[in-house]
Amino acid sequence: MKYVKENYNYYLFSFFLISVMFWILEMVYSLILRNKFVLPGVWYGPYCPIYGFTFSLLLVIFRKDKNIIINIIKIAITVILVEYIISFISSKIFNNVIWDYSGKFLNINGRICLEMSFIFTSVGIIYLNQ
Repeated sequence: MKYVKENYNYYLFSFFLISVMFWILEMVYSLILRNKFVLPGVWYGPYCPIYGFTFSLLLVIFRKDKNIIINIIKIAITVILVEYIISFISSKIFNNVIWDYSGKFLNINGRICLEMSFIFTSVGIIYLNQ
């Protein structure tokens, strides 16, 4: 935790940078694939905090292993757990469904699905191995 305290500004900057970048990506995704303009996120403003939180968490807990398979598994477990937990908390505590993957292949309660888990894991791998 000493490392995190010393690099607080780095993690804070990363949180906001990733939140804004993914907000833009979700808008572009909606425009291209859904052919409609959608403002993503649950808060007002140009950011999606779930992405910022997830990828900041990956920065804090991730240490490069020599075995690439171990790295991929750690990243996948992290992004899947965060996505499921955030979805669960949002629906059960705040009575708000942020996303619903019920129509997607290999979904669990509509909270996570294979396709999105693969995408987020891939982005995590690219992000952490830059």
